[in-house]
Amino acid sequence: MTHSFLYIYDPLGGWCYGAAPRLTDLAKDYEVEMLPAGLFSGAGARPLDRSFASYAWASDQKIAKLTGQTFSSAYQSQALNGDGQALDSTFATLAMTAYSIVEPARGPEALKLIQKARYVAGEDITDLSLLVGLLSGSDFADAAALLQSHMTSVEAETARRVAHGQMVLNQMGGRGAPALIADAHGERMLLPSDLLFGSHEQLMGALNSFSHSIQQDFPAL
Repeated sequence: MTHSFLYIYDPLGGWCYGAAPRLTDLAKDYEVEMLPAGLFSGAGARPLDRSFASYAWASDQKIAKLTGQTFSSAYQSQALNGDGQALDSTFATLAMTAYSIVEPARGPEALKLIQKARYVAGEDITDLSLLVGLLSGSDFADAAALLQSHMTSVEAETARRVAHGQMVLNQMGGRGAPALIADAHGERMLLPSDLLFGSHEQLMGALNSFSHSIQQDFPAL
């Protein structure tokens, strides 16, 4: 039975960054459609004040302990506690849309690039010019050019993708991002989110179990 997956995320979600290794594993063997949740973009954006920065750092330490992902001191001092920072994934989501239009199969790779810029290098991924430079310098020049020269089209496609991501979350009973949904010829199943934070073996074992379960429920698939 052929599987594909829907992955609903936000570029500024700490737990989405924590899930990055398992997303990479999944993308090696399966087709993964990336859908933005819009949690911190548009109306979801907010100033990153010191109180929220402290809360975020405490949460990040839990994610690091669980997943082994790096949340660097540069991220803490520059991205979380730097002057005038915002929790705004609008431009990062636009960048992901540009990737998805140009090279949809490389979505997980693109998200990882943007996440590492923030959580490891401490870069400000709310800055459009930084994102364009990041794309241009990382073998994604076509996506950078699209982001620069066709912003109106990218914004329209992003709005469509965010609306679709939110619709899928609501339909599947998801409670936020990241969310992983298995799709077997149109029959969808929301998978437990903790699979994204465990080991590669746990994820693959669970997917095999779910495959058998779906096959029993839908033998014609």
